[in-house]
Amino acid sequence: MKKETLFSLILTLLLLVPNKVQAMSTLPNTGESNSWVFILIAAIAVVAGIWLVVSSRKKK
Repeated sequence: MKKETLFSLILTLLLLVPNKVQAMSTLPNTGESNSWVFILIAAIAVVAGIWLVVSSRKKK
């Protein structure tokens, strides 16, 4: 490789890498504020499952 090509490659990498790191340092907004709905649905499903198991054992 020529020195000029190598120098331009290194310069390009040095200029682009900090921008990518800075862009990646903030996390995307994925809507985690509505996760309580899924937790509530899961809790209801667990309670319903336990109720079904207990009621089926009482019949036997």
